[in-house]
Amino acid sequence: MVLEALRTGFIEGDGPHFPQPRIEIRPRPERPFDDRFYAVASSDDSVESAARFAGRMTMFADRAWEHRMPSITTYRERYLELHGEPAPPLMTADFCLCMDDADEAEEKARTYMGTYLGSLLEHYEVMGDHFAVTEGYDSYAKAAEVLRRVGESGFLDMFMSATAWGTPDQILAKLEQRRDLIGPFEYTTAFRYGGIPDDEARASLQLFAAEVLPILHTWD
Repeated sequence: MVLEALRTGFIEGDGPHFPQPRIEIRPRPERPFDDRFYAVASSDDSVESAARFAGRMTMFADRAWEHRMPSITTYRERYLELHGEPAPPLMTADFCLCMDDADEAEEKARTYMGTYLGSLLEHYEVMGDHFAVTEGYDSYAKAAEVLRRVGESGFLDMFMSATAWGTPDQILAKLEQRRDLIGPFEYTTAFRYGGIPDDEARASLQLFAAEVLPILHTWD
């Protein structure tokens, strides 16, 4: 309903959950979202939905990329099957800390990412058992089993191994390894999370912009 409304300027639908009489959207959409529609896809169902609606698959850098390849492959196969053309490059979403000193970067990344993950675990109650009895959350239930086994420190280690942080050279090396594995990808990253002070986040962003971003722009 939403995607069609963004194409036509009118929303309507007769589904059982959200019946909507035909009505004009105001302000009218300037252009369709067909070439700029992104879909976060981690569970099997969301991977299928991303492919079915021709969305650009978006994945958070929260676990080893080798483990994400089955989902990425499924998305690409289903996209080709459903739309008759290759899927667009996926987008990866990272949490970044860019610093000149490698030891300081590791210490602070562990602190700030640990704080962020602690809030995530609390908010979603990820280590609870409620996902096991919630329809459509099978993949979350499996993830909860893994997290209960490895604990918060293990979760942090997995997260830090997947996302790009460190010195500019370290960040570029991680992203190049990712590109070698999953192919070309769009990249977005957050510099403010887990209580990072504004001045540290700003310095991290500026160093990234000066020394990492120009090189990323040269990649195909």
